[in-house]
Parts: sequence; structure tokens; C-alpha cells
Amino acid sequence: MDNRLAIARQTLVEAEQRAGLRLVRAQVSAAKNLDAGAVFHGEVTDDNYSVPPALTPIFPHGIPRALPLIMHGSVVAAILLAGIAVQQGAWVAIIGVRNIGWSVLQASGISAERCVYIPEASRQAAQVIAAAIEGFDVVIVGEVELDRRAQRVIERRVRNRNTVFIFNGRWFGPGEHLECALHSVSGISQGGGHIRQINYALHTRAGEAIVQLGQDGWKTDTAHLVDPVMYADASEENRQVAHSPELRTVLGHER
Repeated sequence: MDNRLAIARQTLVEAEQRAGLRLVRAQVSAAKNLDAGAVFHGEVTDDNYSVPPALTPIFPHGIPRALPLIMHGSVVAAILLAGIAVQQGAWVAIIGVRNIGWSVLQASGISAERCVYIPEASRQAAQVIAAAIEGFDVVIVGEVELDRRAQRVIERRVRNRNTVFIFNGRWFGPGEHLECALHSVSGISQGGGHIRQINYALHTRAGEAIVQLGQDGWKTDTAHLVDPVMYADASEENRQVAHSPELRTVLGHER
């Protein structure tokens, strides 16, 4: 662990020097866990990270490592996966992902001690990402443009370092794909009230799953999957709000 800490600290210095950026560490307190059935403990191994029951349809072998995972839709799913990995001892770097609510990081189980957030990395982005891959187990990259050559270099580094690499953008090479879309919300009635929970639909080539985010964190065990009857009974206005493109910020995070 001392070696991991030394690598992580050196990565911060290199990223700051290369990008001319001030790195921002997530200001969250001791992180809330995922629901009790989804908490994992122990140090990182060479195997994929285990997932809670609700995610086994989309990740039957755990969260993939050493191969890019390309995100489509809301980046909140990437934060969920990072939180699962952190519960198993991982270190996380989040690069170029804007408008993250610290509440969703906390709800996802991501502690400040194991997370570094670089909100902007347009300058020498490839070098910043490469440095992060050297020092962190999970690297999430948002709105960053990378040409084919840079992506090939990063792909090789991800494979060599056995990293969980999640990219939310156009990726030219091979990789797994994950789609995340807003499924429904609850708490809104007749155009008023407060959103109590949000349900997201996740899709990979292996299958699909529903996860739920509320004020107490994620619900990722099979007992908390969305009840289609509950949603069918919702008002038409509620359903329109749930799928509205104007819904941008909920519970402190981006839709």
C-alpha cells in the first residue's frame, strides 16, 4: 500500500506539471456505503472487481479490467462502478468530467482519500490520462478529445496496467460498451414535490439492469429493482418529467 500511495502522489505531481492544472480532491466526508448487500472489502487483486446482484446481468464476470469501457449517456453509472471498486480497495482518478455533485460521490462510497478529481484536462490530455493510469486502479475520463494514436497508446497502457478505464466519448478501438439512461423518478406528483429517488437503466451486450439512487445512496440488490406497476401507476405528468431533457440536476448530480 505504501508503494501505491507513492505512485499516486507522483501521478498528481506529474499531472499538475503536464496540464498546468490545479488538482481538486473530492471534499466529501467518510463515504456512505452502497446498500448493505453491496458493500465489498479487501485489497485489489488481478481479478475483475465483484459486483452486487443487480449488476450481474450486465457484468456477469465483474467490472472489466484491461479493456476500455465506453460510456454512453449519463456518466453517473461510471461513478457507481468506481464506488464499487473503491469498496474493494481501489484508487480512482476522474478526469474531464464536469458538474459532478459531491453528494453522488459520497453516496457511491467514494472516499476523499482514494479519489482525485481533475475537472479540466484539455491541455496535454493524453499525458494526463497516461499518468493517471500508472497510479490509479480506476480511471474515468469525460469530455476529452483524443485522436486515434493517443487512444492506441492509452489502450496499451490500460491493458498493461490492468486498469478499469471508463471513457465517456468517441472511442475508435475495441472495448466494452455501457449505456446508462434515466428510467424513472419518484416523489413528483402533479408537478410538485421533491425527487426521492431516481432509477437508471443500464445496458451492455450481456444484458440489462436497473439501479436506484436515492438520498441514502444506491440500491443495487435485486430486491430494490424498479416495480413496473408502481411506475405504471404514476401520473402522466410524472412520466413526462422523468424523461424530460430539461431534468439536468437531481440529488446534486448530473442526469
